[in-house]
Amino acid sequence: MKIQVTRKHIKAGKMGRMTLCPIALALKERGFENVKITTETVEVDGAELTLSPSEAKFVDDFDSGKPVKPFVLHLRFAQA
Repeated sequence: MKIQVTRKHIKAGKMGRMTLCPIALALKERGFENVKITTETVEVDGAELTLSPSEAKFVDDFDSGKPVKPFVLHLRFAQA
């Protein structure tokens, strides 16, 4: 699944807030309710996924107040 993290999400995101970072906002916009982002993982409705190194850098840079650019997040959910 591809999730667009846009300038709008970046502008509205809150540094250091796992449920209000740009990635979390983009996921919530797509209909996911329980979203939590760390510098290493994405927790979406109970499923925990590992961020790629570039995605983890985005989170770390955003939380550090460094400039970040929009990107596409690729999530792979396990098939039941």
